[in-house]
Amino acid sequence: MEMKDNSIVIFKNNRKSADTHPEYTGKLKVDGIVKDISLWVKEGAKGKFFAGNIKEEWKPNNAPVIPDNTPAKEGTEKGIDEDLSF
Repeated sequence: MEMKDNSIVIFKNNRKSADTHPEYTGKLKVDGIVKDISLWVKEGAKGKFFAGNIKEEWKPNNAPVIPDNTPAKEGTEKGIDEDLSF
């Protein structure tokens, strides 16, 4: 899913299996950097509200987080050197 800058998307967490898991999860994109969002529904003196946290976007195998606005070097994608051997 392509996100616009300074936007947020939230979904109901259908995989919640413990009270510690968030009710909602999603993504936030600011200045080209995407972050993961977790939200819990809480009860307070004034009624229900959301409480949550924002973390670095989860990437498999510790892949680098590269902002969408990072200029690519000539002959590379998103500034990642192609001569790195894995």
